[in-house]
Amino acid sequence: EDAPARDRTVVAFDRKLGRQLVRCAVNLGDQPRKLTRAPSLFVGEPLYGVLEPGDILPPFSALVVRVS
Repeated sequence: EDAPARDRTVVAFDRKLGRQLVRCAVNLGDQPRKLTRAPSLFVGEPLYGVLEPGDILPPFSALVVRVS
């Protein structure tokens, strides 16, 4: 997330389900957030949500991608 530490509102994590790796990002804030490493981290099959152009995660939204 491209924001100072005190202003960060995105929680990102990986979850391994058997052989599959699922990557998630949740924006808990009321402002859109740019995910600066999204092009390299959120590559795979989208399962839920979408980034807006410019790798922006909208307010109060989530993104889930099956990485492998």
